[in-house]
Amino acid sequence: MSTLITAVLVHNLGMCLFDQRRHHSQRRQIHRPKKAALIMTYADNSPEKEGVIINHYNVLLNYLGWQDAGQIIAPGVWPVGAVNHTAYPRQAYELGKSLTK
Repeated sequence: MSTLITAVLVHNLGMCLFDQRRHHSQRRQIHRPKKAALIMTYADNSPEKEGVIINHYNVLLNYLGWQDAGQIIAPGVWPVGAVNHTAYPRQAYELGKSLTK
């Protein structure tokens, strides 16, 4: 089983997390057992805004038949370096380590 980690910087909630034209042309390759992880940062602290992306991620997992390997959601990290002195980098490291087991 291979692994895909989707890292998302949420700047515009109108964004598409993947290119659907490319997806449909590679459908056979993409519909294989995989693990996926979501790592997301965003400037706001609104659970409603993160919920939209998390829901879309879960819909994609369900559609593709992939297994969620973990999620790291880091709200309130707008300026460059804001995430550096938080627990999120360590969480991302540990998530990455867990995927190699």
